[in-house]
Amino acid sequence: MQNGIHVSIKKLLVLGGLKEQYPRVVFISCYKSGQPFAGILHAVKFRLFSPSVFIIFFSFYTRGQLHSKDRFGVLALEGTEFIQLPCCKEKLVHAAEKHKNDSLNIDAAKWQKFSQYACKQLLREQLDELKHGNKFDLGNKVLNPLRIACVNMQSSSKKSADQSLLKSKLKALKIYTELPEIAELLALANVCKEPNDQFLQTMKEFSAFFTKLADWNDDLDKDGITNLISTIDRLNNIFRKIKSY
Repeated sequence: MQNGIHVSIKKLLVLGGLKEQYPRVVFISCYKSGQPFAGILHAVKFRLFSPSVFIIFFSFYTRGQLHSKDRFGVLALEGTEFIQLPCCKEKLVHAAEKHKNDSLNIDAAKWQKFSQYACKQLLREQLDELKHGNKFDLGNKVLNPLRIACVNMQSSSKKSADQSLLKSKLKALKIYTELPEIAELLALANVCKEPNDQFLQTMKEFSAFFTKLADWNDDLDKDGITNLISTIDRLNNIFRKIKSY
């Protein structure tokens, strides 16, 4: 994976064959998609999901100039090597060669501090989009319509039609969880395996119940509908708890 690379550096890596030579190293440019510092956040997310892969980070800015932009400290974390641009191919080869056969094991205490802080802040920012009236409004877009379909199914005499509607709402929930932004949020919630932070613990519970709903395969009979409503209500309660932190 070599995302987030400035086009000139990308050409150098591809034409020089470095991309294939060093699969255990990822090259990330500070400049990305027209934004001068977007690569820093890209490096943070890559590190969270790939703690054992070395990062070689490029920038025309100095490390000192980037310090105020690196709010999570990924550039100072073990496993990230900084290279000042412009540079020659030999410098890239030297940096990558150092880690060709290495296994990255970040100090446990440093990893916990970095991963919990970064995940907590990123999750808080992304959760705002799930609140009422926002882009990924969790209640109005998926949970409320699903619960209403369940209640209608319980009291309806037209079981076949209402079951089809309920299945469509479950499918809509599944599609919702597969949106890149939602999938990333659920993935971030599970980066920290045993967090000592209450917010992150609750986020893991939120992710578990959300995934359970998205993969729902119980029978849609009386007991199944009751269990489905109970799971929806549990997820709503967890979401309210998260918003209270």
